[in-house]
Amino acid sequence: MCNNAKLVHPWRRYKDEFGAEVPEQLSYCHYHAKFCLDPNKNHGDHLVKIKEPNEYALCNECYVQKQKRPPPKLPTFRIPGTTRAARNTGGAKSKSKKGAAGAAGDDTTGALNEDSICDWAANRRIMAERGLSCGNKVFRSPETRVLCRQCCWHITECCMLHKDNDPTKKRIAIPNEQGLCVAHYVSKFGKPPDKLDLPYPGMIKRLKDVVREKTEEEVSFIPSPLALRKTRIRAATKLYVILQIN
Repeated sequence: MCNNAKLVHPWRRYKDEFGAEVPEQLSYCHYHAKFCLDPNKNHGDHLVKIKEPNEYALCNECYVQKQKRPPPKLPTFRIPGTTRAARNTGGAKSKSKKGAAGAAGDDTTGALNEDSICDWAANRRIMAERGLSCGNKVFRSPETRVLCRQCCWHITECCMLHKDNDPTKKRIAIPNEQGLCVAHYVSKFGKPPDKLDLPYPGMIKRLKDVVREKTEEEVSFIPSPLALRKTRIRAATKLYVILQIN
């Protein structure tokens, strides 16, 4: 199953119901494109097959021209953004999956809709993310009108179109409520987005983790026996000095 954002065609346009020209939205991501989509149109109308899947949706020749090296060879089942789909075993298990999908806002086919919940998952190796989950609804790109699987705070690529489709430029360095890269955010608001610490708005922390943190805070305020003893010694010393002066 592929979780990558769908690819926008680099030059094809069509008119929507309002007469505005919008880019053509494809049904696959960069890694699953079959034919080269070089923005410079080096091949003209000729379809050139992509031999090695890559993050630019380019054939080997165009990839070498862009990166000055051939594309890396990816294992068939190790393409970035893909996960192995779970098999249904039927019966109660299948029903429970459908029920879980409905609770998350998806329909019975697992398709995204406006009420779907962000599928961000915490990385247990990162301490700040432990015990967190996201309760925000999925984000719809204002330009392509495509639903993402994450909310505005957890999408990793800018929701606006980039002419060269360079993933490094589309990457969101500072998560924000607009789902924009820093360049587009500055263009829209005149300043970069504020850096927020976890948890972001709409994120939820497990109750047991909240209780554990409160307990640790309460324990940290309880002085140890050694600290109490040192405090008493200092107080006794001050009293002795005062009595000697008097």
